[in-house]
Amino acid sequence: EAKPLAPFKKLKPKELREMSKQNLPGCMFGLLIPKTAEEMRSGEFGAEWLTQAFHAAGTLAKDNRVTKLVRAEELPIKGFDTAGGAAMKMFLTVKYLRQDTGLHTELFCKYPYLYEEHPSSRQEVSGYNDVDGPEITCAMRLENLFPFPT
Repeated sequence: EAKPLAPFKKLKPKELREMSKQNLPGCMFGLLIPKTAEEMRSGEFGAEWLTQAFHAAGTLAKDNRVTKLVRAEELPIKGFDTAGGAAMKMFLTVKYLRQDTGLHTELFCKYPYLYEEHPSSRQEVSGYNDVDGPEITCAMRLENLFPFPT
């Protein structure tokens, strides 16, 4: 069961910069969160971490697991093929121990820019405003009601 998000706290640039250097557990499920596709592919995360995350969120049955992370590919953030501008995006392809019609193998991830690479964008989205919280809460609580597959 997800814990509710803590109330939003504005952060000054120095505070956000210092927090961004840390890999803190997420407030809803208490898991560390990869910040890049490279981290997602690492031994610290990968298929085992995805299994833990999907179990924690109730997305994946406890007797099933992600057996392989086939692809973790970040989408371009500059140039003709730019994939939006509010955050980083990544495509994931996974394999499960047991495939189920309700389980997608092609996944889309959206996550904050690294502060070190995009300080002004990260400050605007995560430091001054609570852009992340409502979007995450909406996706978690309402996506099953959307009139299209999610």
